[in-house]
Amino acid sequence: MSSLNIRVEGLAETLKGLREIDRELPKEVKRGLREDVRPLFTAYQSYARGLGGSGQYAANASMRTISAGVKIANSDPGAGPIEFANPGAFYLNGPRAGRRMGVPHAGKPRALMRAVDEYEDEVRDRVESRTEKVIQRYLNG
Repeated sequence: MSSLNIRVEGLAETLKGLREIDRELPKEVKRGLREDVRPLFTAYQSYARGLGGSGQYAANASMRTISAGVKIANSDPGAGPIEFANPGAFYLNGPRAGRRMGVPHAGKPRALMRAVDEYEDEVRDRVESRTEKVIQRYLNG
């Protein structure tokens, strides 16, 4: 299983501060996190489908909200090699030891890290904007 936790720097401290003002404010921010990360997740699934194969790698991708942000994971047993192994890599141990891994012939990063590289700034901007709007709504009643 391969996973990546998307964390916005300072978000935990921001949520803690908002909680001290009003217990509902951090909940409001967190409700929108999945929406804020959706463009990155959609790009990840698209890049994963583009790697070829049966499409199972893209189908096994998931996104869920966790206490500190959003977690994107892939339950495909080959997620690690698909995402990170070099073409020509082979298994080091287990029943397939010595055999070649089915690694896509694609540039690095392949899917998840490529999506992160391309959408990290947008996700951060969306979360910051959402937090600002929540604060403004609170201040303006």
